[in-house]
Amino acid sequence: MHLHHEDINDALREAILVAGGYKTVGALMYPEDAPDHAAGKVRDALNTDRREKFSPKQVALISRLRPAETAATQ
Repeated sequence: MHLHHEDINDALREAILVAGGYKTVGALMYPEDAPDHAAGKVRDALNTDRREKFSPKQVALISRLRPAETAATQ
């Protein structure tokens, strides 16, 4: 994981990838949606050209996610 990012979306993008990727995080954030659709919502929220954005609670959730490798073994 890098310590320096250009903006908050870069940091969130890296945290999402470390936690298992867009489908994994999308399933946690939007359990009512199909995995591909939930992953699309996550991608949209990271796209600066889109209206969709993460809420402060969603940013906090992403920041608390653990890496996929360690989460599976604990």
